[in-house]
Order: sequence, then structure tokens, then C-alpha cells
Amino acid sequence: MRIINSRDIMETIEMLTAENLDVRTVTMGISLLDCIDPDPDRACEKIYNKITRLAGNLVPVVNGISEEYGIPIVNKRISVTPIAMLLGAAPDADPVQYAKTLDRAAKAVGVNFIGGFGALVHKGFSAGDKRLIAAIPRALAETDIVCSSVNIGSTKSGIAPFFSDKYAKIGFQICELFDEASALEKLERVLEVKNVMLEHLYHKSTLNAREVYDAIKPALEEVRPYVTDTFHFLHKAVLEGKVILLEGQLGSMKDPDHGIYPMVTSSSPLAGFGTVGAGLPPYEIKDIVCVSKAYSSAVGAGAFVSEIFGEEAQTLRIHGGDKGEFGATTGRPRRMGWYDCVASRYGVQVQGATQVALTVVDALSYLDEIPVCVAYEVDGKIIHDFPTTPVLERCKPVWKVLPGWKQNIRGITKYEDLPEACRNYVEFIEQEIGVRITMVSNGPGREEILHR
Repeated sequence: MRIINSRDIMETIEMLTAENLDVRTVTMGISLLDCIDPDPDRACEKIYNKITRLAGNLVPVVNGISEEYGIPIVNKRISVTPIAMLLGAAPDADPVQYAKTLDRAAKAVGVNFIGGFGALVHKGFSAGDKRLIAAIPRALAETDIVCSSVNIGSTKSGIAPFFSDKYAKIGFQICELFDEASALEKLERVLEVKNVMLEHLYHKSTLNAREVYDAIKPALEEVRPYVTDTFHFLHKAVLEGKVILLEGQLGSMKDPDHGIYPMVTSSSPLAGFGTVGAGLPPYEIKDIVCVSKAYSSAVGAGAFVSEIFGEEAQTLRIHGGDKGEFGATTGRPRRMGWYDCVASRYGVQVQGATQVALTVVDALSYLDEIPVCVAYEVDGKIIHDFPTTPVLERCKPVWKVLPGWKQNIRGITKYEDLPEACRNYVEFIEQEIGVRITMVSNGPGREEILHR
């Protein structure tokens, strides 16, 4: 393990005292999602007005704090929503126009830098991402204080590296780690590979097998009571006639084989793979329940045919979910759209769904009319089957508008008591996707699930 030496510490102190270096920075975050507009001129006007309105007093306030407490604050910055998200609604817009607007607004309020001329790329690129990335050199050349970045949108949980190690056969099954001698022997072999990357690719210190094992020992003891031979545990349950519930993760579109590749996860979220992980025979699957929202939402980049923007999206985002459609960990606003029958039909087909649960129907109660995507238009043709990813990128939604019910449905406990327009909405989707909707939720509670 690398130890920080005193020379490094003294050098830092010297930079702070002799060279007046200070790393203090204040950054103001501003969401521009409500500035999304298909007209780039209107979008840029909204961007400028919002930044100058919200950040108008940023510099005087920060300077006041600096003077009051004697703290030198070197940089005052603004960070905004990745501009690529706004470009998605304006396919003909010049990204540099947005960069110049950011530059002009930042100068107007007097900050040192403004960040946000960037893209949030989750293992792939949307059309807006591609256009923005291509425009970065010109945007930076034609602005003064605009910062640009491209974020891969990773959860940083190590999911992809884990699966890489698993299939390269240098990963560990949890049971292997409880045998210290054999675990250390395997660690030595694995670290021969890992240390080459650490040293020569990432320029980091190498790892020692003993130090690694000693570091994970406390965690091993914590998980020990929960580790068992699940194969025999589950097969015993089958013989005893017990019901086994396997809960899937993510959804059909994140499958590495059948999803929107490469914007996918590293393992299959399809029901057919549930028995593989559990060690059960495939014929033991008796029922497959697919869960679908009454509208669409997405995290990260990638094709999203039924996506909506601006105020329309923000209103749905606020009404949606239990506490709105915002990231549970990051608080990041999710991308929003209306229900996509084409994608959902494909999703239930690839899962082999026997029934569907339609959730958060109550979130749509504020609407006079509810658009539903019933087909895609691509290259002048109408298609009803979900296409391959390259074609999907060019698809536009074909809408059918259904009447809303405009009344609060929370508290209703029987499906038959829902407003007629609400039942018509559910039954229209059911007809489109081809699988019976057996459950409808009109709230987050367990008691708010209505059975049909």
C-alpha cells in the first residue's frame, strides 16, 4: 500500500502559503429541463433568462461570505443540465448556439466558469449526444468560460467489471472466500492480471493478496449467516410444493441480447434466465408477471421513441412515481414519455409474460387527454413491430389520443369503480400489448393494487 510522504504534504502547504493557491469553489446547480423546446431560439432565450434570474445574486452573495469569514473563494461556477438532453428536442439546432448562450449568461452574472455543455452517455449515444460531442471543439473555440464534459453515466457499482471477471473465470464465488488458504492462492493468481492493469494502465499502486484478504475478512463474517447452498434449498422447496418468487431486475430493453444494445446491462433480466441463476429447471416457471408503468420513463441516454420534453415532461415527472420521477440516489430527473405500446408489446413477448401489472395509473389523473404511442414511423413507413437498434434511432412515434378521466382515483379499491375513461385506457393498452392486465395500481401502497 502507498504511504503519503511528508514531502508531498509540505509541497501542498507551500503552494497554499507562498503561492496563494486556494481550491475553494462555489458551484450553483441549475436544471434546464423546463427550457427544452423544439425551437432552438426559444430554448436559448429560456436558458439565458433562467440562468440570469437564478444566478443574478450568486457572485455578490459569495463575495459577501468570503469577506465576512475571511475565506478566499477563488471560483464561482454554474453547472447546468447536460445540453445534449435539450438538443434531443431540437434535431436541427446548432449545439454551438447553446454554448454561446451559456457563455453570454455566465458573463452577465459574473461567474468564472459555466459547466454543462456536455452529454450523459450511458454505454451509448443518442442523436443529441453525438451532435454535441462533435461540436465541442468549435463550441470551446467560440466561447470563453464554457466548460465541456462527457459523462458515461455509470453507477460505479462495478457491475460490468464483475461480469467481465466472471466470464474470464477470474472472479470468486462467495463460498471460495471462506477457505482462507485456497482463497489466498487464487488471489495471488488473479492479482497477477489485475496488478498489470493497475500499474501500467491506471498508474496506481499494486495490490498484495494478504492485504486484500485481510481487508475483506470483516465483511465475510457479516455475510456468513446469509450464505447457503441455494441449489438444494430451492429444490427442497419445490419438492415440498412451496411457491418460489424470483424477482427480475431492470427490464426487457436492458437485456444484452434482446435489448437496446449497447445501452444494456451485463446480465440477462429476462424471465427465462431466472431459473438459470436459481439452479431450477425451466419447466418450473409457471407464471411470468411483467410490471409496466402507465407511462414511460428512462435513465441515461439511448433511443426513446415516445419521449416528451419541456413543461409537458416536467409536469408528468412531478406527478409520476411515489415521490416524482427523480433518481433515488442522485435525485437526477428521469427522461419522460407517454406509454409505448410497440416497445411494451415486444417486452412482454420476449419475457413470455402470462400477465401484466400496470402501475401508477393515478399519476395520469391530471390530464384532459392522454397520448399513447401505437406505432412507429421510420423512413416514411409505419411499423408496428419493435425494430433493431439502428432503425430504432430513426423512429418517430405515431400517437393515438385517449380521453383522460380528470379525477382523483386514489382510494378506489375495486377496478369496476374506476372512471370509465380510466378503464378504457387500461383495456386499450391490454388490447395493444396482447397480454391480460390483471393488476392496476392507483397508489404506492400494497392495498392500492386493484385486481381484475
